[in-house]
Amino acid sequence: MDFLVQSGMYISVYLTIICFFSLIVFFYTLCNSSFNETPSPRLNFISFLLFVIILLFVGFRPISYYFIDMGNYYQSFKVMVTTIHDGNILNLKGDYLFNALMAFFALFNQPTLFFFCCYFIYAACHFFALKKWFTHYWTYPLVLMMGSAFYYAYGVNGIRNGMACSIFLLGLSNQGVRRWLLFLVAFNFHSSLLLPIASVLIFSRYKNIYTYIYIWCTCLLISLITPGMTQWLAELSIFNDKFAGYASGNDGRFRIDFILYSILPIIIGLYFVIKYKFNDLIYNEILSIYIICNAFWLLVIRIPFSNRFVYLSWFMYGLVIAYPLIKSNCFRYQNRYAAFILLLLLMFNVVFLY
Repeated sequence: MDFLVQSGMYISVYLTIICFFSLIVFFYTLCNSSFNETPSPRLNFISFLLFVIILLFVGFRPISYYFIDMGNYYQSFKVMVTTIHDGNILNLKGDYLFNALMAFFALFNQPTLFFFCCYFIYAACHFFALKKWFTHYWTYPLVLMMGSAFYYAYGVNGIRNGMACSIFLLGLSNQGVRRWLLFLVAFNFHSSLLLPIASVLIFSRYKNIYTYIYIWCTCLLISLITPGMTQWLAELSIFNDKFAGYASGNDGRFRIDFILYSILPIIIGLYFVIKYKFNDLIYNEILSIYIICNAFWLLVIRIPFSNRFVYLSWFMYGLVIAYPLIKSNCFRYQNRYAAFILLLLLMFNVVFLY
């Protein structure tokens, strides 16, 4: 689509579509009486149409280093094409399913279709997970997630991590064997998903939300008073070499902006849990996973590329905020508060992205 939109304009066009998308949902939510009513089929049709437009627009973006890691993935793709053409055996070490997917498209030398398939998996898993949780009211959480700060970046830049997180989210929306099979798939797309998967296991044993709040606060204090925590974690050798590589460089930056951004879903979640006694097992699990993963990021906040670790919680950002606003019925005109929260977060994220 480079003949329609230059690579450098993609983020602007994407944000324009999201703003239009958000305004439609904002006015509908503002005018609707409550989230207990079945939304208009027209709203869901328009929302789905905009979702498909974004899917095609971003999925068929030009292959360019403007999208940062997309260029690196393309170089790996070309190496695979050359290896297959020369009749050599591919070495699919690490993140096996992602590499197998790349190898399949390299077999036919179709890089454009490969990147579209990656974005399709990324977007579709989000869509079906939200449909599972919210049935008819999937539009509101979808626009919150698509408008969040890192959604676009992990669709076009951190492609592998983004796909793995969206597959994990789809697994989280299911139960039983299907859940754990999807978790296994997510892990084999990107091994960093071990942290959210471990968080699910932890929550299955300890369901007290306040315990995780104490852990988050403790990690924040540790990070403040022990700047060398990252190097110590790397020396434990329980993480892969890539983590050790990140940890070896220390830029000394303590991201207050990221902390303030991260804490908002926790505050909103606790507001419903404490003040309105909102006790929903699904939401407690979602909020606990977010807090645990974000707490880990606090321990490694000073390393370069710490955004790659904060995304292990931020991919749930919109979900953590949307779930209690839609699923609870705690106060009057709740839908109007939800509409204004949507608009405020959208404005904040536009400023944050620019």
